[in-house]
Amino acid sequence: MSVLPTADAYRWLFGTDPDMGDDLTEVEAIVAAAERAISGRCGDLEPTTHTEVVTGNGGPLILRPPVISITSITLDGAAQTVPTVSAAGLSAGIVPGSWTGDYTVVYVSGRTLCPPDLLMGVKELVRHLWDTTRRSAADRRGREAAAPPASTFVFPHRVEQWIAPYVWVSLA
Repeated sequence: MSVLPTADAYRWLFGTDPDMGDDLTEVEAIVAAAERAISGRCGDLEPTTHTEVVTGNGGPLILRPPVISITSITLDGAAQTVPTVSAAGLSAGIVPGSWTGDYTVVYVSGRTLCPPDLLMGVKELVRHLWDTTRRSAADRRGREAAAPPASTFVFPHRVEQWIAPYVWVSLA
């Protein structure tokens, strides 16, 4: 699933609806690349289930934000008390120093609805990737757009401005 449907991306790029005969493969690949790059900086754009093994050392439980819900926490196969998640996506109920060992955490992170300004950042990155990777039609056929690692990718300033409120810093 995508927060920016391919037909919407086509309309954003060309100002018109796609024709029935249009090959939307390249547009779809660029949308996927843009979403991967932005989710690397801002967290998941849509609800996504994760399973992580977290080594407890008495510190806080750090998951990929924004956390929507924590489904389960197990220690050596034994179910543990699942903390609550506030409307802001911050977990509550885990006191630093209160847990040790290797925990398996299943949780859902992302956004139930992608905010309009974050979606605009995706659209602008799609436009940037389209403009900077466009080649002749014959040369484009069959190629897949790949997003470089988010940590090494320089976003255009206009994209940075749209996504700024949602960028998170990883402590890991």
